[in-house]
Amino acid sequence: MPSRVPEAEQAWLRENYAHGTIYDTLDAFEAEFGWRPSKRTLYVRAHKLGLRKLRQDPEFRGRRAETTIRWSCEPEMEEWMLEHDGGRPHDDVAAAFHERFGIWLTRGQINIFRARNGLQTKDGCGGRPARPIGYERRTKGGILVKVAERATVPMSKDNWRFKHHIAYEEAWGPVPDGYVVYAVDGDSCNCDPENLVAIPRRTMGAVNQLRGEGATWESREEFLAVAAERSLAVAINDAESRIPRKCAVCGAEFAETAEQRRYGGRTATCPACIAAGRGARGDRGDKAPTVCAVCGRTFPRSQKNQRRCPECIARSPKRTAARQREEERRGRE
Repeated sequence: MPSRVPEAEQAWLRENYAHGTIYDTLDAFEAEFGWRPSKRTLYVRAHKLGLRKLRQDPEFRGRRAETTIRWSCEPEMEEWMLEHDGGRPHDDVAAAFHERFGIWLTRGQINIFRARNGLQTKDGCGGRPARPIGYERRTKGGILVKVAERATVPMSKDNWRFKHHIAYEEAWGPVPDGYVVYAVDGDSCNCDPENLVAIPRRTMGAVNQLRGEGATWESREEFLAVAAERSLAVAINDAESRIPRKCAVCGAEFAETAEQRRYGGRTATCPACIAAGRGARGDRGDKAPTVCAVCGRTFPRSQKNQRRCPECIARSPKRTAARQREEERRGRE
């Protein structure tokens, strides 16, 4: 603490700083010494003296975080918050709530209440003013635009929309159900209508796979042709998945469920066997004979990555090849 700070003020801070909010301390300081420092000045002085508010103490914060408040189960508290919150600073709301109910709210609990009731966009919430309608911000998925003052569904962000979605609808009309807006050049921030197409959601995965393999297209028409070919391939896959097949476990005929068709592969086990915990091993790849990594005998593999013969596996089923080889070597010694 610099020597220019009077000893009386230092002593007063040591005695009174820990209690109440920073605003309570400022008011009390002004009443005691006749002048009012800024919050920053008071914080700096307290820090240099090694002081902190009780509500900032790790032990106190731990106890406060253990207090679970489910707003849906506390109608009286929720009603009080709706009446008294008003977008005030978190510390003021927490202090008023403590005075009424004897519980210190965390910043997260206040934010959850505001989000649950669609109040998270009020001026002052989160320490910054609400963004105006039309405000844009860049994200990983493209440019988000604020289209409404508040969300229509609490705890959602449906008052924000991607700019390339808006641009597509203005140029080409509404996006059909089950479709997504796709950027031909891969840049969702490029909102040129000629760069935007709507394709089925399932087709998008097949198109992304082509792009990952290095495929490119020069124009919107060329991309639409590729998307049509991929849509046809997806439709053929769906049709083949509906053909009844024989279960590899019990031998009964079955057709894939809609849930199984989502993943594109061919299921070899019927739903009844899956429900009973039985599964087909299927084709595990190259099963050419190989040399056992433990005993050195040649054996036919039952799966691609098998390194031990059946006899060695039977002796130590829970060991790796290296571990079993080392244990058996030590046993011989």
